[in-house]
Amino acid sequence: VPSKTYVLLRRPAGVFAASFSVELKFAVQECDPTTHEAVDPDEEAVDEEFPLDYQLDLDHTDFTARVPVSNFRNVWESVGKDSEALAKFELPQHKTLKDAIKGVVDLLGLIPCEGTDFVQHNATAQNVLLSGTFLGGHQVLARSAFSLAATGSGVDLKIAVRSDDHEISQLVMEAIS
Repeated sequence: VPSKTYVLLRRPAGVFAASFSVELKFAVQECDPTTHEAVDPDEEAVDEEFPLDYQLDLDHTDFTARVPVSNFRNVWESVGKDSEALAKFELPQHKTLKDAIKGVVDLLGLIPCEGTDFVQHNATAQNVLLSGTFLGGHQVLARSAFSLAATGSGVDLKIAVRSDDHEISQLVMEAIS
């Protein structure tokens, strides 16, 4: 019988990344294929275990909702600089602005705002505005400046991340490194 399974995990405070092995544990009992009821309700089910060749990885993006904001500049200013994280990165694995933007957006778990992720043909630089909501309702914003590397290999990134919690800003920023 097809069904869904949900899992609830207790997350220790401050932990936003973990890996789990996956194992199915279930009970086997003979059932009527039409009614899905046990053929012999008095017969005890047999417990089974089946380890899956699958690793479940959680990171900060699993705690972030991609929520756009309508007026990025106003929201950016209202969050303020108190919990801002700034960094520069070289992204040699990305050869184009479009690939670099997609890669960073995926890493951060945020959504591009105001169409800033659209890259014009032959562009050598692009500013991208990103937003989302982190666990607990914390708004996360990022202003990023992508440019083709002067060396001709890869893309350079300057990024500022703001939220109302410095630890969240740092956590999001650390996803790139």
